[in-house]
Amino acid sequence: MDRKDQDMENAFSIAGLIIHYIDGTISEAEMVVLEDWKKKNEANQALFEELTSMRDIDQVYVKMQAARKHGKQRRLDIISRIRPEEGRYRKWGKMVIAACIAAFLVLPASIWIYFNHWEHAMLALNKDIDIIRPGGKKALLQLANGNVITLSGHEDTVIRTGISRTIRNREGILDFTGGAGDDRGTITLNTPKGGEYEAVLEDGTQVWLNAASSLELPARFASEERRVAVAGEVYFSVAHDARRPFIVTVNNDIDIQVLGTQFNVKAYSDELDEQRVTLVSGRVLVGRKGQRHLLLVAGRSVKVGRDGSLQVENADITAVTGWKNGLFVFDHARMGVAMRQIARWYDVKINYASGIIPDKTIFMGKMERQADISSVMRLMALTGTFKFRIQGREVTILPPG
Repeated sequence: MDRKDQDMENAFSIAGLIIHYIDGTISEAEMVVLEDWKKKNEANQALFEELTSMRDIDQVYVKMQAARKHGKQRRLDIISRIRPEEGRYRKWGKMVIAACIAAFLVLPASIWIYFNHWEHAMLALNKDIDIIRPGGKKALLQLANGNVITLSGHEDTVIRTGISRTIRNREGILDFTGGAGDDRGTITLNTPKGGEYEAVLEDGTQVWLNAASSLELPARFASEERRVAVAGEVYFSVAHDARRPFIVTVNNDIDIQVLGTQFNVKAYSDELDEQRVTLVSGRVLVGRKGQRHLLLVAGRSVKVGRDGSLQVENADITAVTGWKNGLFVFDHARMGVAMRQIARWYDVKINYASGIIPDKTIFMGKMERQADISSVMRLMALTGTFKFRIQGREVTILPPG
């Protein structure tokens, strides 16, 4: 790490200590470090006093709307990590800390944005943009007889699939555990862009479907195995059954075999470089059909290459499962990857004014998925590496200048 990077790393650390000081959570050890920093020179002391005495600090971002949820204001912890130009450390450092504290006090979600190239300290926000609400509980259920049923999270209904077999749809969860029978055929659950859904299968296995995903399963599991097929992004918490392995087929190519465990499958057709299986707990076997399978342990993922190769990697479980917990979680996510998540959840089209995806912009952090798209885009645009325009259901990424 060169001197500039080290100086900025120290600045970020001090910014965090000042936030802890303001909200009253600073520890004794942290207070010692903060006091040492203040005593190093008069400029540090003056900056500390200025920032901690700002009573109306939200005026730093008067153009930012504080979102509210259930009638109560929520807060954002934002730390913008920047690479300053030579000789401008103090000015930028002060701005970073001020921005950090202002956003912490007034904004609605939680995000930590990291980026490689800082172009501007402030962003001219769009005043008049269309409001696009986040996705929600919605899906289509196709029964074995071909009937298609529209599902939502605002109903409590019972769907009869056979003489004694029923499926209950209640508050965004599809429950297949009701009744017994000899139903045959295949049932498919599809979520559109802007949709997500949950299901409890007949054996008690829990399944979460992200936007633009599908789950295909037999009307009844066979006696020797439990087999399903998925596309898109799906999270499983598999009920243990030593006599019947649970097998997931991904895009008709990859098989995952388990007895009882939790794992995430990401296999979108528009992200062939991001297809992977991530294990949260237990053990699974992952492999292409008819080929040798790999044993995957918790905390690891198998990345599927375009050529069908399998590569085992360490996994950030929080980032991988964030969507299931109502969050966007970015872990060194490139612009293209982050924007595809945005596009699927808000059911929008992302355009790039330059015709090229600026993948040198890297994001780290987390935001609640229930914010409207303008709030999310404004926060991400604080990187200073782009601006944006929303028209109808299209979002255009613009150059920063």
